[in-house]
Amino acid sequence: MAVLRQEGSRRLELKARRLKAVFVRTQDRAQAFYAETLAALGYKQNAEPFRRLAEMLPWRELPESQEAAIASLSCAAEMAVPNVAAWRWSNVRPANSLKRRIAAAASLFSGTCPSLLERLDACDLTVRAGQRAACDVLCASGLLGARRAAAILANVIVPFALAEGRIGSVPTDLPPEETNATVRLTAFRLLGRDHNPALYSGNGILLQGLIQLHRDFCLSAHPDCASCELLKAFAAPRNSTSANHQQKEN
Repeated sequence: MAVLRQEGSRRLELKARRLKAVFVRTQDRAQAFYAETLAALGYKQNAEPFRRLAEMLPWRELPESQEAAIASLSCAAEMAVPNVAAWRWSNVRPANSLKRRIAAAASLFSGTCPSLLERLDACDLTVRAGQRAACDVLCASGLLGARRAAAILANVIVPFALAEGRIGSVPTDLPPEETNATVRLTAFRLLGRDHNPALYSGNGILLQGLIQLHRDFCLSAHPDCASCELLKAFAAPRNSTSANHQQKEN
């Protein structure tokens, strides 16, 4: 699991570097955080439309009333965003619908004092208790589940804190987000058909590591897994262990 931990940490560090560039370009940490969080609410398929939504209706222009914020975000999402980025909602569960994601965004950013970012700043992300506190802040409205909150923690909140220097390194453990097709496929290829998902499913850093390995290796090697150097490296210890076991039996 050391490789997964290393790659998960590297993934979050790369996100932090990108955020530092955003800070330099925009000089607006609150708006940057708002845009990144909305992108995370959109999952992979709708991250870009949600970023455009954050540009079209900036955080400081969001109405204080949650109902008015929902109406404003919905109007921009339906009337303006499709002109620059297409929404993709086929085969999406009702809990992940555009209406529910916009309601979640409004609950997080409208009329809160202290602001969401200020409340998260008070959480110590280096320990599990602080990480749980951050997830509880995200889940307070009931519109986000624990797994989606954990995904926002890993993909936005921790990299944001790294970029600002509020934490010195990536935590060794994070609450687990949902496993997805990318995680399952990469784990299948690296760990074998009969691996136990409990090896990685309880730690968000290891899940992030599987995602990063997929980006670095699987996207370029697929479908020819036999030529993947990483897969060979993973297989070598297993083959060695199996050979030693057979020798002992003989």
